Amino acid sequence: MLREDLDARDREGLLMESPPPSLLELRDLLEQAWCAETAYDSFTYEGRDPAWGQCYVTAVFLYHHLDGEIKRGWVSSPEMRPCRHYWNQIDGLDIDLTWRQFPAGSRLTDIERVDKKCLLASVDARARYDLLVKNVANLRAEPS
Repeated sequence: MLREDLDARDREGLLMESPPPSLLELRDLLEQAWCAETAYDSFTYEGRDPAWGQCYVTAVFLYHHLDGEIKRGWVSSPEMRPCRHYWNQIDGLDIDLTWRQFPAGSRLTDIERVDKKCLLASVDARARYDLLVKNVANLRAEPS
């Protein structure tokens, strides 16, 4: 899905607000919106850090709202098998709202930029992203 397609899906969304939410506000919303169904592997989500398995949908959400690039790499640690990880780079600064899911001492290798044409290409990723967007919208609709 191209950026233009993502933008078209959010005509009534967060970007239309004045002023738009800050990165800290988006982080707080995302952390509340994460759930087992938005995680990469919902079956092993229970009992883990809430950021576990949320990296891809979170990176796409931030890209959608703040632009920049999405990066990916392989995370390795003596305590776990290597796994794919996604985060954002905005104005040259790495922004990773889900890194806390990994043990201390984890390392990133084989870092590359994600081709924006491939965003949300799988049915599963799109469903998880759509649920995350819905959860954020519901949180924003709640009275303060």
